[in-house]
Amino acid sequence: MQKLLDNERSAQWILLLMFGLAAANWPLLPDQVPIHWSSAEADPDSLSPKSFGLLFLPVFALVQYLVFRIVPAFGSSAHSTIVGGRSTGEAHDETASGDDRYWTRLRTLLVVALLVVYADMLISFRTLRPHPGAVIGLLLVGISPLLRSLEPNPLVGIRTPWTMRSDRCWERTHRFAVLPTLVVGLALIALDVTDAGPGWPVFGGLLAAWVAVVVLYSYIHWRNDPDR
Repeated sequence: MQKLLDNERSAQWILLLMFGLAAANWPLLPDQVPIHWSSAEADPDSLSPKSFGLLFLPVFALVQYLVFRIVPAFGSSAHSTIVGGRSTGEAHDETASGDDRYWTRLRTLLVVALLVVYADMLISFRTLRPHPGAVIGLLLVGISPLLRSLEPNPLVGIRTPWTMRSDRCWERTHRFAVLPTLVVGLALIALDVTDAGPGWPVFGGLLAAWVAVVVLYSYIHWRNDPDR
């Protein structure tokens, strides 16, 4: 998974996959596709042309990717690396490779997340009902194997007060979180695809339990960290 995150072409291939899915589904869908439901049990209450439904997210993902390619170019030649409020002044030549890796991983993570949402949207177009639990579950399943490779950063990851104070706590918490994240994601998908889904109380309970377990682990590990 680290190779996936560090490879600049990973995000580009995912973008191509999204546009490929749009092309493959174009002849299979009606001219109007559902884009909004008042509730998971209700009929769709808003339709849009399939051109918008199929192309909005791929185009949005492409624009997002291009923006995050441009943003690093505005960094100063001498700057500070800031992680969780900790600032260490370093020369540009010492941090450039780390910064490049960070932005590459961030771009890949963002397009992976949008690919998962897009896949769920295509399923909704076919089944004519939303799948809120499934999209959250797919996101968790999609990011779970990537957690292990995340390094401390100010934007993405399991950001608790304790993971942001200790690099060791960050690493151990993200390694621990891989399995709970995968299990909860699969459970949300399974519950959503059943004909009689349990609804938001159960979805919310599973997500709350996942958050509680991960946060508690980060705190316990931080308390036991001799270098904290």
